Amino acid sequence: MKKFYILFPLLYLFSCQNEVLDKNGIPVIEVAQALENKSKINLSTLVSSLEYVRLETNANSLYRLPYVRDLIGDSLILFKTNKRISLFDRGTGGYIKDLGHVGDDPEGYKSNPRNLGINPFTNRVYASRNQEKLMGYSLKENDEIDFVKLPTIVNETGNNFTGGFITAFAYLDSTHFIAFVANMSGNEKNRILIHDRLGKVQKSYPNHLTFEKDPGFIQVSMTHFQEFNGRVLFKEAYNDTLFHISLEAMESAFVMNFDKYGIPYQDQEAIRGREALQEFLRLSHVMESDSFLFFEIEFKNNSYSGLFEKTTGETRISDSKALDYGYVNDIDGFVSFKPNFISRNGEIVSMVPAERIVDWFASHPDDIASLPANIQALQDVQPEDNFVVMIGKLIN
Repeated sequence: MKKFYILFPLLYLFSCQNEVLDKNGIPVIEVAQALENKSKINLSTLVSSLEYVRLETNANSLYRLPYVRDLIGDSLILFKTNKRISLFDRGTGGYIKDLGHVGDDPEGYKSNPRNLGINPFTNRVYASRNQEKLMGYSLKENDEIDFVKLPTIVNETGNNFTGGFITAFAYLDSTHFIAFVANMSGNEKNRILIHDRLGKVQKSYPNHLTFEKDPGFIQVSMTHFQEFNGRVLFKEAYNDTLFHISLEAMESAFVMNFDKYGIPYQDQEAIRGREALQEFLRLSHVMESDSFLFFEIEFKNNSYSGLFEKTTGETRISDSKALDYGYVNDIDGFVSFKPNFISRNGEIVSMVPAERIVDWFASHPDDIASLPANIQALQDVQPEDNFVVMIGKLIN
């Protein structure tokens, strides 16, 4: 099995299609270059149609920092926060029910991993019970909870705060799960563990990256997992390489070149404080489709939507400040599109805060009459309402 671990510095080669490759032949996503040469990204080049789902707002469906984590056929939307897992009707936007609950009782979970949507092999969505197990809640009424044990991580540091912790998860199938072990000590040996339902590790991929640990400083960085085409896309904070993980291998798939705007892995605890971090790029989303990688970066108090085209190797970042640096919505002329999630059936989601809807109508009074009727109906959205979900069908 051949594995690549790409560290600085990177050497670049160029293919006949102008695709940039690193020294190991891995496609390079030129994020820094695209940031310095921002351009318009038209939504019509990516999706063939758009639908809008206004999520119901009532006493049972008020959320803080929510996100869509699955589209279930044409009927359901899986909506999550750190403390809730909810189902909404895709057709009406109506709140249906919560799956599971936070609690210390035998059926309660402790945390709700951000990336976990529906496991299509078990038809359940999983949440975490500390470092002990995952708990799978069925979409069906009265189904028993599915318990999946997690691997035991041996703490060799003697410090409860710097021992290895499992902080992110992904599905491979009904019997194999992926666990990411955060490098809390600076020299954690484990990285990726593929385990079965009993917590037995079937395959592991070690961590080869280190940094100097400050014992008085604790951080848990964002880890990106996405199930795609029978494998999992994986991106760890401060490592520029994106990997594809399957039961057979963990292979380098892409490299994100942040250049001078990136924080090297070994310096991740050396740069602290909100103002200092604003001078560096931080990845908040990355998602793969058949033709593209969609990503979102944070830089100097702005969020930028980016795009990498697989066939040409071109990397672009949106240039429109007026559109919150999102994709230009040239399909119906309404709010810009900032990608947050891709479903297994080739649909891409943007979650639009209610305030943005209100602001758009206030600042575009002359454009309202030309909008489709379903969008004009959003004029009564209030700033404190739930998000409006935009769903686009990706063009292959």
